[in-house]
Amino acid sequence: MPPLRSFSGKTSVCHPKSFLNMQQLMLFAGVQCRLRSVARRVALPVRHKVFMSWGHLWGLRSCSISSSEQRDAQLYLSERQKNLLFVLGSGRSGTQLVTQLLEASNKVAAFHEPNFFEDIATMDTFRKHPERAMGFWSDFRSVAIYRRWRAAKNKTHYAEVTGTLRYHVSTIQKIFPSCPLYLLSRDGRGVVRSIMGWPEFYGPGSRGAYALSPLPGDICHMRWASMSRFERICWAWRDANECVMQAVPQVSWIQLERLSASFQYAHDIFLQPAGIDMNYDTFNRCVSTKSPNSSREYRFPAWKDWTHKQQHQFRDICGNTMTRLGYDF
Repeated sequence: MPPLRSFSGKTSVCHPKSFLNMQQLMLFAGVQCRLRSVARRVALPVRHKVFMSWGHLWGLRSCSISSSEQRDAQLYLSERQKNLLFVLGSGRSGTQLVTQLLEASNKVAAFHEPNFFEDIATMDTFRKHPERAMGFWSDFRSVAIYRRWRAAKNKTHYAEVTGTLRYHVSTIQKIFPSCPLYLLSRDGRGVVRSIMGWPEFYGPGSRGAYALSPLPGDICHMRWASMSRFERICWAWRDANECVMQAVPQVSWIQLERLSASFQYAHDIFLQPAGIDMNYDTFNRCVSTKSPNSSREYRFPAWKDWTHKQQHQFRDICGNTMTRLGYDF
């Protein structure tokens, strides 16, 4: 075996046993990585099933809520609906950052996806049958908001920042017609890049909200079976934004990139219309703090490193939505 020269300039020989141990370690690391991958694929359907089962129990759990509390909740929220805010959008679009921003105000009781399991479990059902969401809101969801708001002492505003209520927009508008709704958008290329690193979305064992598919009439409906995971995630970003864009006026569309970069933009487009006071220092501190679930590292390349095929597929599926939201290529 040839001698190896160390940084000190001295010559050393790699012992055969050391070389063998290194090979064994590399083999062990590879096996361990493979086992983790298999365990994740096996665990994913189980996790989804548990989450969905718990979420679907909202009907049973609502039986423990008295009709008087349900009426109190409706009255309480109806009287305060102008201060009841919902910031909606797709996943991986900065919802936690906006929650941090709202939490910094002493006026706002802000929550990030507070009824996550229930909202995720019912998402596909209410997307296909929006009329069924009315019972969910009157019997369960409104009471949950009522309890949280009352528990937050001296908070004049209540806000939920979430990607899980986007298919509830029409129901929210019927129950609370004066309630401010906002669309939080992020450049689709960044969202797709982020979600591609999450095996929960459109993976082999994905179900329900993690594997939504186009409804009849959607341009992708007929070719869904032949679409790749990448194309499906592109479609999911487009659909999530389009369903909110149809209900929320353009003046209430917020671009994450501009919001996090400009206090003036955040003040004029979002904070002032919502009746929230905030100074520049507080704003700057919030947007400078990395949110807990932000992507630490990306497993999928940036737009400039996508293949020509991927760029073409993204333009084909998301191009029109990107343009309407004010993003260009």
